[in-house]
Amino acid sequence: ALKRQTRIMKNRESASLSRKKKKAYVEKLEADLSQITAENSCLRNENNQLKLKITDLEKELSKLK
Repeated sequence: ALKRQTRIMKNRESASLSRKKKKAYVEKLEADLSQITAENSCLRNENNQLKLKITDLEKELSKLK
């Protein structure tokens, strides 16, 4: 009975550790996702600004021709 009790306790500890590791892993993934999403948004905004600038410069160039 003592061996069984010891095994049960070790199993519980192992399961608890496993859950903690998984939780930490998921939290890191969520943080990474949040950061990458914000970065993506900034890059899209910058891209749109550059497209507008290209359009303006193309108009200016066509006037000079």
